[in-house]
Order: sequence, then C-alpha cells, then structure tokens
Amino acid sequence: MYAPIVPDHLVTSLHQLNRAYLHTARDVVRCGQDELVAALFGLDELLAHWLAEATPEVIERLATTPGMLFQPRLPAETARLLAVCTQAPERDITALHLLLRNLGGGDVGRTAHQDNKPETRDATKSAIKRANRERPKQ
Repeated sequence: MYAPIVPDHLVTSLHQLNRAYLHTARDVVRCGQDELVAALFGLDELLAHWLAEATPEVIERLATTPGMLFQPRLPAETARLLAVCTQAPERDITALHLLLRNLGGGDVGRTAHQDNKPETRDATKSAIKRANRERPKQ
C-alpha cells in the first residue's frame, strides 16, 4: 500500500505549526522557566536542552521534517475539558486543562517525566499561578 500524497498547503501549515511550537518553546526554555516548559510543551530534557542552544536555522531543519512534532496532550478526563470548552467558562480554560491533565490521574499523552507525583503536581500548580499572574489582563 502506498502512502497518500500530502497536499502542499497542508505540508506548509504543518511546518508553520512546527516552527511556532519550537520557537515558542525555545523562548520559554531560554527564560529559565523549566516548570512551565514541562507543563505547557511537554518537552523532555533532551529536547529542552537542544532548543536552548538551537539557532533559527537548526530549528528550521527540524520544523520542516515530515509530520507534526507535537501531539495533543489531553487529560484522562477529556470529556470534562471538552464540556467546559462548549460552555461559557467561568475560569480560564488553559488553567483548567493543565489542572485536569496533571491532577486528574490520567496518563493519556503523558511523557515519562510527567507522572502523577506530588512534586509534579505542585510544580504544575506553581507554573499555572505564575502564568496567570504574568498574563496581560483583557
């Protein structure tokens, strides 16, 4: 069986998403916000260290490899998150997603360093609080 040909516009979109993901993650890594990097981007230590030193040209080579470089990391209680997204939320959906994902006890999309240990939960809570304090008010 042959692989289907991916339309050029889709390849372009995937590369743009990869670039945005990698450059944003690199910027956060370089700011020294390791807890936030793990909570938001799900980067393992190897990729985080690589990104910290990566030039735009090197990131471009990785970003233009076939396929997506990141995957959705939804909580085990995905249905709750989706239900909240379809309603008018009373709290920030980003913070809710991170809390559900890290406190819900599920392991869907979880990488090796994102376990359900108390120190991981505490780090995630701290990262969420800092992100909410630093977020511009609308």
